[in-house]
Formats: sequence, C-alpha cells, structure tokens
Amino acid sequence: LAVCMGQITVIYKIHPKDKKLEELQRFRTDFGDKDSFSNTLRWSAKNTGLAVGGDDRTIRLYKVNSATDFQTPFEKTLELKRGHYEGVNCIDISASKKFLVSTGNDCTMIVWSLEKRSLIKKMTMADKQGSGDNFSTKGCCFSPCENYIYMLASKRSGSFLVKYTMDLELAQ
Repeated sequence: LAVCMGQITVIYKIHPKDKKLEELQRFRTDFGDKDSFSNTLRWSAKNTGLAVGGDDRTIRLYKVNSATDFQTPFEKTLELKRGHYEGVNCIDISASKKFLVSTGNDCTMIVWSLEKRSLIKKMTMADKQGSGDNFSTKGCCFSPCENYIYMLASKRSGSFLVKYTMDLELAQ
C-alpha cells in the first residue's frame, strides 16, 4: 500500500491476519520541477513502474527496478503534459501498460496512449467554465479487460459512477 501525502509518500505493508499497517519506507516524492505537490500515484502491474500526478498538471512515469528498493532513485521515462489545466487528482495504468487515464480538478478525464506518448481522448464534465454547478472528477480506473474506464463524478446532487467505453480503434 502506497499513500501519497503531498510531498511525502509512505509505503506500508498490510498484515492480513491482524490488519495492522507496518511502515516500510517514507520518502520525499516532490517530483515536480518547482515544489509542486504530488496528489496521486499508481503502481503499474507487477510494480515495475510508477505514475505520479500533481498540482503542476503533469503526469510523470518512472521505471522502478525493484518494488522493495527505495534507496535507488527511480528513472523518469515519460512526462505527459498539456492535458489538464488544473491539478491531477487520480490516475490509473491499464493492465497492458498501453494506456493511462487521469482525472483532474478541471472537471476532465483524459485517456493517454503510453505507446504514442500522447493524449487520445478528453472528456469534460463541466457545463461551463467557472460554474459552481459543474461535476468534479475524483477518481478513475480501468476495467481488467481495458474495454471500460470508470470515473467517479460528484455534484451537489450526489456522486455518480460514469462508465466510459474505450474506442479501441481510436486508441490504435
């Protein structure tokens, strides 16, 4: 379990029998160039990569040599920019590692192609810019088959789970 708390990330081990948390490592994750806060992180399948998003609207991907070695610096492999115009609040990496989905404080959900290193789909939940009645996007994840993306959207009237069907032809 990794918990990102602004500029500090803590790695915990969950003991299944007694459900207690054991802190394994605490390290600075201020990955931004100018002291930007990291808001969210996601491990890839098999813990070989780490994606970090934050207030600077950039998503950074890192190669992780070992999911248990936190002394060796992570190698930055990719930066995804020019998608969100406000901070990134949630990210998920597809099981195939071909796609990344992100939501932001700008009421948007973005699907990125990691192979093409670019934005392939942007969906907004905003009725109009600056309106207090817009949906806020608070979470996102891929289905195991990668055919669907689920997004959590909230409004004054409640919270909604949005199911988006991936256009696999567009993603190729």
